[in-house]
Parts: sequence; structure tokens; C-alpha cells
Amino acid sequence: MVINLSLFQSGSETCLNYIPPGVSGIYSWFQNFKYQDDPESLFNSLIEDIERPKFTERSGVISPYYHVGIRSFGKISDSKRKRLKEALYQEDFRRHFQHALGNAILFQSPLYVGKASDLQVRVRQHLASDSVLRNRLNAVGINIDQALLMICPIWGEAESNEYSNQPQEDLPSLDECIPELLDESSSMDQQEDLFEEVFSRLFSPQFSIRLG
Repeated sequence: MVINLSLFQSGSETCLNYIPPGVSGIYSWFQNFKYQDDPESLFNSLIEDIERPKFTERSGVISPYYHVGIRSFGKISDSKRKRLKEALYQEDFRRHFQHALGNAILFQSPLYVGKASDLQVRVRQHLASDSVLRNRLNAVGINIDQALLMICPIWGEAESNEYSNQPQEDLPSLDECIPELLDESSSMDQQEDLFEEVFSRLFSPQFSIRLG
């Protein structure tokens, strides 16, 4: 399930109503590229996003003599900037460009991947005004309240197949499903770290400082 937090006019925490309580799983945050249609504003926002840091700066020691650091770098050449600005003033190009950006989640690495024994509680912690992740993203100009959140509950394969194969009108309500799913998934609670580890190694979340 992908949740676009920018759509909740009453506040990003409204998304918690769509996350079943007490369910374990993994989750990931993605940047949501949402721009105004005005060509000048769109161009300036694009340049800002292109040039902002793409991951948390990292540093370490290379023995025996060096302490090195790595930071992201993003820049577009002056000639490409000019062409981009001219193209954005063309309505057809701008429309297709905005449409492509609507699928940005398919093109980007996650900002962060995590695990949780209770997805609702963990997301609430991330959305807190003083959360570590919020501050980490704020430092590079990314607003978590406008982000995309992907939720992957760890429900047993048997349960997933059972419900997916039933006619839509015969599906039990969410309240009826949750207790059963919680009981069946309890044996997987100790394996959340494996999901987080594998997904993090596969997809390299850019704002994870450490895994586990």
C-alpha cells in the first residue's frame, strides 16, 4: 500500500487511519515530486531538487593515514538548464513531464527503509515533530509530511491467498481480518530484521545511517 501524505488536508497523521493497528511489517519512505504547473516555478523547483543532497553525508577512516567523507553532488550544465527552461514553457512537454513525475516512486531509491512490530506506532513516531528521520530529511529540504509512504504488512502467504481468491463481496471486514492475521503472523515477529536487512541491501535507502 502506497500512501501519499500530501493528499491529507487535515494533516499527515491522518494516514494512520489507513494503517491497521498492531500489524508488523516493513515500510519505506519516498520523495514525492509535486510541483506547480507554472513554468518558472516548476523550473526553479526542479533545479533546487536536482542540486540538493541525495543522501546523508558519510565519513570514515582509511587506515593508517586518512579520514575521508562522501557527499552527494547534483548539477545540470548551463546548456541543459537553458534547454530545460525553454521546454518547460511548452505546454505539451510540461504536461508529459508532470505525468512522468507522477510515477517517480518507480525510478528512485527509497529515502529510508525500516521494520516495525507495529507499523502504525512506528509511522506515528516518524511523523512526530522532533523525530530523528524528520530532522534528517529537513536538513536537506525534504518535508516528510509531503512524502510517499509504502507499507508492507507481514501477513502469511496462506492468508493473503485466501483473501485474494475470494469474490470481493465475500471478503471479511478489516476488523474481522486483523485478529486472525495477528495470530498467524506472530511467529514472524522475530524475523522483521531479515526483511529490513535484505530490502536495505537491495535498494540502498539514501538516508539510513545504519541497518538493524
